[in-house]
Amino acid sequence: MKRGYDVRSVANIVLLRARELGLGVTNLHLNKSLFFIHVDYLRDFDKPLVSAKIEAWEYGPVFREVYNQFKRYKKEPIGGLAKRVSYATGELVDAHDPIPEDTVRYVRELADLYLNVPAGLLVELSHATGGAWDRVWSKGVEINAGMEITEAIIRECELPIGKRIKIQ
Repeated sequence: MKRGYDVRSVANIVLLRARELGLGVTNLHLNKSLFFIHVDYLRDFDKPLVSAKIEAWEYGPVFREVYNQFKRYKKEPIGGLAKRVSYATGELVDAHDPIPEDTVRYVRELADLYLNVPAGLLVELSHATGGAWDRVWSKGVEINAGMEITEAIIRECELPIGKRIKIQ
């Protein structure tokens, strides 16, 4: 059974919500928001939201598929949606998984929260001492060639903390 959804599909839910809210979202902000949404989903439902590998980069957790989709925007707001190749046509199409409506609502609600937190603060929160990024980046794991923030590391380092940001 597949564990988690295509991160590009989840990113598109967040990007479409940002459009509705009239917010510009950078690649950095999107990646950090996706990380925290993924962590919250894992905490709330005891299963991963996305199937993608998460890597520890200088500015925090990154989903390479999302980063690569939007790196052309540099520090500017993203002006499109994530794409993937259609197996049926061989053409690039907007990434869209059949995600249950309650999961879409969950992602949208958390997007409302994280998209309204400055990207710099999300970077700071993702760098928390003892957090998953810190554990990997600071070489606190034995061998991790791809600087991967695994589900096990998230469970150990992030889930006991509880939500770092609460809706007031």
